[in-house]
Amino acid sequence: MKHIFSVIAVMLLVLPASIFAETKEIIAEGEYIMGDGETMAVAEERAQKEAVRHAAEKAGAFVKSYTKVKNMALQEDVIEVIANHSMRITVLEKKRTMAGDAVKFYSKIKAIVTTEEIETNLGKVREESKIVDMYKRLLDEYSRQTKEMQELKKKLSVTQGEDKKTILRKIADEEKLFKANLLFEKGMKAIEDFIYEDAIETLTSAIALNPMFADAYAVRSDAYSAIFQFKKAIADINKAIEIKPENPGFYAVRAMTYPGCSDSYKNVCIKAAEEEGMVGDMKCKEISPDDCKKALNDIGKAIQLRPENPYYYLTRANLYLQAEMDDKAMEEFTKVISLSANLSEEWPLSLVMAYSFRGKVAEKKKDYYSAVADMTSAITILVNSKYYNEKLRKLANILKEARNKKYTDQQMAAVIAKEYNIDTKNEKELKRLRDRAGNLLYVFGLYIARSDIYMNMGLKEKADRDIKTACGQYWFEEICKDLEKDTKKPAEKPVRKKR
Repeated sequence: MKHIFSVIAVMLLVLPASIFAETKEIIAEGEYIMGDGETMAVAEERAQKEAVRHAAEKAGAFVKSYTKVKNMALQEDVIEVIANHSMRITVLEKKRTMAGDAVKFYSKIKAIVTTEEIETNLGKVREESKIVDMYKRLLDEYSRQTKEMQELKKKLSVTQGEDKKTILRKIADEEKLFKANLLFEKGMKAIEDFIYEDAIETLTSAIALNPMFADAYAVRSDAYSAIFQFKKAIADINKAIEIKPENPGFYAVRAMTYPGCSDSYKNVCIKAAEEEGMVGDMKCKEISPDDCKKALNDIGKAIQLRPENPYYYLTRANLYLQAEMDDKAMEEFTKVISLSANLSEEWPLSLVMAYSFRGKVAEKKKDYYSAVADMTSAITILVNSKYYNEKLRKLANILKEARNKKYTDQQMAAVIAKEYNIDTKNEKELKRLRDRAGNLLYVFGLYIARSDIYMNMGLKEKADRDIKTACGQYWFEEICKDLEKDTKKPAEKPVRKKR
């Protein structure tokens, strides 16, 4: 049973795509007049950015309308981030014309916005994701650059001599920052599409243009961690913190980049790396006595800077669990529950994880009544949520049918791809599908965990019912066979404890 729950503990909180996505198509145009000291390539990109800005305004209205229907009150800056980040851009036309003595660049784009992408980014906002925070900073930087270039052009038109050379140097510097931002945006997209090597290459180019780009170091750190290059990941997030020590997200990233507080982490991680055929630096970092302390200090700093974020407390609670500091972990899980109580039913996983892990600690203490209560809360929240009913239930039924028909893994994958209208050669979309299927592990694991508690309480009938429900959610044939045989476990006397 423990291995099932361990799998769930390390899974990414990925919001699956909506099956019934509404789509809006936006056509937008942008222009940019190139001035002295500017390059054509950057001027062309600026015209396209202007078109994207116009598209984002229309997308923002779509986001606002959609969230209003969902009874969600969002701030204007949050809507702006979601609108920009949810668009899929296709360039329709590019051209150059003369505007007096200057070259004018024109760009026409098509932007596709779906409720699927909106929901994904709403989930990130609720999580206070560093990605969303970074994207907001990126939008602010684009706005600053536009204003700065306008001012520099005005000054250039009335300036001569050395002062003119100074302004031209500033224009060149602004072009470097603009190109760095474009590369950073591309790198973030690559991360979200799980193309980590491309992300690293792109972000390295961004850093070369702007060596003080803190967000680029932080995102590249994530990419290095994803491919087990922890030394490089730590070095990058250290640099990000050095540049912007006031950013709480950076400390949270570093806390999660350290190996953690468990001596067993090393063996597990190295085994995983070896299975992937990884060698050298891509194997896991050696555990040192200070790693746990460093991780706890970092997440404590993140909490100090942003005490309202439940995910930081969730991270600290899991570190406490690794260090076998169960009482402290219980306090943190309770804090997560209090901070997450008002979360929308569309994104309940912080609540689910807090209740479920608190339940596991109660089980460890043999406080089975409290353990059942917490695990039941976790199950109830998840299976009654829009997250489950609109996005996971259909997938669960497909998997159940496939299992009943004794499909092979390959056959099952083909059926799922067909149901979701995905080309089996499209690796990116297949990866997203696998992540959606992986989210059913939460449901599977919760029922299995509660069944284990029921067995300890001598409530075999309830345990069997949970096992059957779990195995109807996910295709774990061998595991389910073992679980169904595991009915002779002697029950332990339950105890009641005050919480």
